[in-house]
Amino acid sequence: MQKVGPMSLETVFSRVVCINLNSRSDRWDRICEHLGQLDWPFPQVERFRAVDGRICQPPSWVRNRYRECPGAWGCYQSHLRILEDTLLDQHDSVLILEDDALLNAKSLEGMVEFLKHVPDDWDHLYFGGEHMKPPAPINAHVVRGVQVHRTHAHALRGEYLRQAYDYLISYPTIDQYRQRSASPLARFAKRVLSRPKSLWSKSNGERSIHVDHHFGAIHRLLQWNVYAPSTWLVGQAADHSDIMNESYSERFWHECQAA
Repeated sequence: MQKVGPMSLETVFSRVVCINLNSRSDRWDRICEHLGQLDWPFPQVERFRAVDGRICQPPSWVRNRYRECPGAWGCYQSHLRILEDTLLDQHDSVLILEDDALLNAKSLEGMVEFLKHVPDDWDHLYFGGEHMKPPAPINAHVVRGVQVHRTHAHALRGEYLRQAYDYLISYPTIDQYRQRSASPLARFAKRVLSRPKSLWSKSNGERSIHVDHHFGAIHRLLQWNVYAPSTWLVGQAADHSDIMNESYSERFWHECQAA
């Protein structure tokens, strides 16, 4: 099983982007300051202007799912545009950071060490996140994610990147699944219908407003290789969340251990 060697760190990700709202220049300044203190081995971090859900509001057909949380709509749209741009620019992979990602010498050292032990067949990598289902151990440094949430430090590549875009662009709801099942696009409908429906059921429908929950639903198909470090490396800084409109202290999610 091949690994990512130290000499390939500059090419393991074709591009690196950081999602940042125009209204949060303080966060961009902060992450640039932190990056300036590091021997960053990956491509230069590009600022990606985040979609502001308060300005570019969700359309009526989403049935108000996102209207209660415009920040979540903006986050969803920002990720969708990043995947779209990555495909249009013909990049094979992308590392996506959010501007509250905690990057320091210790976390970077852990990221580099983690990449040395990641199996070569990876599709989706998480440097920070939250395991909603217990992950499976791969080796002393790596676990396989079954359902991972949070999007402050993750990477996608290859066909999975294209398929993730295909999933997200459909803005899936249970009603849309039913509509697609009646269409002549049988192959597409079969794939869509194979996704877990409970995530978007009426009793739990509010969860579909967050893009990380959609990624988690894709993981649950168990068709892609999702890897994470055995201990999370990148947390979220203490700040006011523009997505949830709440203030949080510094956060990691270590509770869900490998099965």
